[in-house]
Order: sequence, then structure tokens, then C-alpha cells
Amino acid sequence: MSDVFYPHAIVFPTGNAITQMEEIPIQPNFQEITEYAASGVLPAFTGNHSQDPMTDLETSQIKNVLDRCTIDGIAGAFDGSNVDFEWQRASSLTGRVEIDPLNLTHVRARATASYIAWQSIQASENEIAKITFRFQPVSNGGNPPLAISTAVAIAAAANVEHYYTLGPINAVTSTSLNKTLCVQNWSWDNNNLFKNVFCSGGTSLEYSALDRSAPVITVDVEDIRDPLGLFPSGESITSLEVYLRKKLQGGSNVPDATAEHIKFTMAVGTARPMGTRQLGFAVHNFTVNTASAIT
Repeated sequence: MSDVFYPHAIVFPTGNAITQMEEIPIQPNFQEITEYAASGVLPAFTGNHSQDPMTDLETSQIKNVLDRCTIDGIAGAFDGSNVDFEWQRASSLTGRVEIDPLNLTHVRARATASYIAWQSIQASENEIAKITFRFQPVSNGGNPPLAISTAVAIAAAANVEHYYTLGPINAVTSTSLNKTLCVQNWSWDNNNLFKNVFCSGGTSLEYSALDRSAPVITVDVEDIRDPLGLFPSGESITSLEVYLRKKLQGGSNVPDATAEHIKFTMAVGTARPMGTRQLGFAVHNFTVNTASAIT
């Protein structure tokens, strides 16, 4: 009978593991070679120039991702520290195999030099907010970007304690806006660009880092005066506060006054009308507080 494997956790050097995800979709990203003889129909040679494995993931563990992103509030590096992707083995008939230090039947992919960069957040009414982020490993002192082990033990992962949903947005622009918006949903896209460098014909990345970012927050509203008031050319942002509201285990929402919500604060950028019921905020920089009250 065949075994199957379930995504178990992404284990970082410190802090809680990421366990809320549907899959760990590693993309090998081979730069392939296919060569033909002059009169040939089928290949005469196949191989690879290089590869830069990476993965883009989505999770509801927004705080766990943001707390690790200390570089411009977007990226976080792990140089010389292990980051492990883990899969739990399951057997036919009996299901998931027990997690035990002596049970060496699970699978792990380990990076010894890597970084993460969060890319987007989506928050909507009556839904749990989600964040997407990229994980990029690089070669480290001759070690491959990812080392795969198919017979390892894994540890039990901690329960997730932080879930978030839509929160208020306080927007002040140069003329038209000075209010708490009635928000139906919002999305944040950092529009990240990355720089990758291979050296001297090597097969693995020697350099990779976040190169540029252009954060844009798109907000759907019911009051059409908010976007229409920004016609025709938009206005500068004076102050912008965007919240994610923490959910309460066994209840609804954590009270506004409790410092457990997530707050993004911005003071420079451009507010634009994106449509009759949609606003766009292009921001230059921002701060993140993952233990904030809602004010």
C-alpha cells in the first residue's frame, strides 16, 4: 500500500511554527536545457543550467508572519539558521503516523540560509483574513538551498492562537477625507520585486533579496462620496491607519481596547479613486504593530 504525506509545519528558528496552510508548494524552478541534432526530432541532450527553489504560501497566521518581517516591515532573513518544511506521513487504513521522537518516517526540507517576504493580505467581512508570503532559500557555504530528508522525526506543532478579520480604516487626506471608512473588504499588495544572482555557472542562487516594493491598499466602500470626492486626480495621504481585528476564541471579537489587534500606520502616499465604490492608497512606508488597541 502507498503512503501519503500531509503538510505539517514550517518551523522557524524561534517562535511559533506556521501550521495553517493547505499545502507547502515548493517550486524547483529549473532553468532547463534541451538540445537537438540538426536533423533530429527528439532531443539529443537534456539537463539543467540551474534552479532557484522557492515557495509562495497563504496562511491565516498573519501575526506569525509579520513579527518575522523586520526589514522594511516586509522581509525577514534567516542566515545560518535552519528553517524546516515538514510533512507528516500517513499510512493506508491507520491514517496519520504518530508524532514521536523515535518515529523516523516523516519528510523534511531544510534551508540553512533563507528569507521570507510577505506579499499580500486579504480581509473581508465575516471571513478570516489571510496573508501570502514568499519563502526563498539560497546556497550557503556549499550547502544546497534545500536539503531533503525522507526519514526524520517531527515535533508536535502548537495550536494557533491568533486569527483576524476585517477592522476599521481611519483615513485622512489633504482635503476630502477625515473619517473612519465603512469598509466591506480590503486587499493589500506589496507588488514585490526580487533580485536573484547566480555566479560563475553555478547551479544554485548565491544572492537573493527583496529589491523593490510598491505597497497599494485597495478598499471597497459603500459611501460613494469617499472615492468620488477624490476625483479627478487624487490627494496626498496625511494619515492612514488600517486595522485587522482579532477574533476571540469561543466568542466573536476581542474588545477594541485590548492591545491584541494588528495596526498598520502610514503618513506618506497618494489616495486615488479606483472606481465608484473603491479607493486605492499607494503608500511609501509603514509601521506594523501586532499588539495594538483599535482607536
